[in-house]
Amino acid sequence: MNTREIEKMLHNIHVDYLAMGRKWNQQDMIIIDTIMHLYYVTDWLDWEECKYLFMHYIETGILDFPEAQKMARKRLTA
Repeated sequence: MNTREIEKMLHNIHVDYLAMGRKWNQQDMIIIDTIMHLYYVTDWLDWEECKYLFMHYIETGILDFPEAQKMARKRLTA
């Protein structure tokens, strides 16, 4: 996936959660920007980790970078 597709995917996930009853929060946009910034500056982050990070944040309120990095290592060594 390219950058635009990843960002669109994150926004679509956000809209889906809003449709399921989650209240709109400006902080969600900041989290998307943070994930995209991390995507730009790291070599291990891919769309799968971006999706995991955002969905995990929405569900638990935690950006779990260490777990995303473990997922990436597993993906890269497979």
